[in-house]
Amino acid sequence: MLNPIWLQTFVTLVETGHFTQTAEKLFMTQPGVSQHVSKLEQACGHSLIKRDKKSFSITEQGLLVYEYAVNLALNEERMLDALSRDDPFGGEISIACSGSVALVLYPILLKLQSLHPKLVMKLKAAPNYQILSEVKQGNIDLGIVTDISTPIYSIRAY
Repeated sequence: MLNPIWLQTFVTLVETGHFTQTAEKLFMTQPGVSQHVSKLEQACGHSLIKRDKKSFSITEQGLLVYEYAVNLALNEERMLDALSRDDPFGGEISIACSGSVALVLYPILLKLQSLHPKLVMKLKAAPNYQILSEVKQGNIDLGIVTDISTPIYSIRAY
């Protein structure tokens, strides 16, 4: 497994295009950046950049490593996001209902949200036809209606 710190240094170097700016951005020294790149090149068994005095260009192997590192960081971010999605007291929910139902639900939802700060609730008062339409389109998570004027089989359940 490649060292994630070396990969982060390499990604930052490619994105900034400069060793000194990379060092400043990562709170490192310029020789430290060079050392990370050299160690990453040794671990990969290929030159990742072509050095030319004070500049460099990325090699084909370097481009592959860069794309791998960027995808690795994105996958990690997605995984961490997925872990927090299962939190029953965190996340976002949107609810639509009639105005009279909203008046009853609002204080209950407000209390629940104050008990769980990671929970974000959006409550919308709307007519039945609009609620049904927004549920069908996926614009809201939960719709509470008092009358279904549209045949039930035309509404898609999610």
